[in-house]
Amino acid sequence: MSAFVFAELAVTDKAMYRDEYVPRATRAVAAFGGKFVGTGRRVAFHIGMASPSSRAVLIEFPSFEMANAFYESSAYREASSIRERCATTFKYVILDADADALPGGQGGDASQKIAP
Repeated sequence: MSAFVFAELAVTDKAMYRDEYVPRATRAVAAFGGKFVGTGRRVAFHIGMASPSSRAVLIEFPSFEMANAFYESSAYREASSIRERCATTFKYVILDADADALPGGQGGDASQKIAP
């Protein structure tokens, strides 16, 4: 069952983020079977306030265990130490829910999954 890593970043040093963090983090993601589902700076924040330099990243891993192994790996710890100097980050690992556990018991219909 897939797991997703969602991160929101407020980049404070764009050059360090681009030149030092991104290449290392990308290699670490690939080493654990991860793939980038979406990345970008064009993010609509519907609740809360975003930093002017905010970006969001969504990465899919083959399993919850692989997502956590990525996060705890020495390769990502090295990248993370750089990220800490160039961005403020909020990060979550989310296990892909079983469709039967979702309200309505089916995937696909967001109105059945999100309370108003």
